[in-house]
Order: sequence, then structure tokens, then C-alpha cells
Amino acid sequence: MRFYGIVTNPEIAEVELDVVEGYDRAEKVSEDQIRTFSYELENHRMFLFHWNEQKHEYRRLSLRGIDESGNVVYEKDLN
Repeated sequence: MRFYGIVTNPEIAEVELDVVEGYDRAEKVSEDQIRTFSYELENHRMFLFHWNEQKHEYRRLSLRGIDESGNVVYEKDLN
């Protein structure tokens, strides 16, 4: 599975993706079930998250753009 994009907001220095494994949208997810992937942006401003769906059946929950100070600049619910 691949989840990727290009960040155009110059304030964003890092992208975070929250995922949960084996999740049914009808279920409520607890904080300890959520795994967060982080990607520090480089000059090309692109990010890529990837995983093997045969080993991990992750479902995307949310995507965040973080600035240099660790503040959330952008957040999108993917659920």
C-alpha cells in the first residue's frame, strides 16, 4: 500500500499519518491502537508512506502537516 503526496504549504516541515490495523469503520478506535508514521519533508516537498498489506492490514485514519515548532498546520480526517 502506498500513500503519497506533495506539500505546497511552506510552513509544513513534517507529515504524519495515523493508521490502525484490522479496523472496521463501525468500531471505535482507542488511542493505544493507533500507529503514527512520520515523514520529514525535504526540498522536493514530496512524501511517501508504504507498507506491505499482506503483513499489516492498516487503515488510514488522519493526515497532519506539522511545522518546525511541532504545531499542527493542517489536518485531514481520512476515515
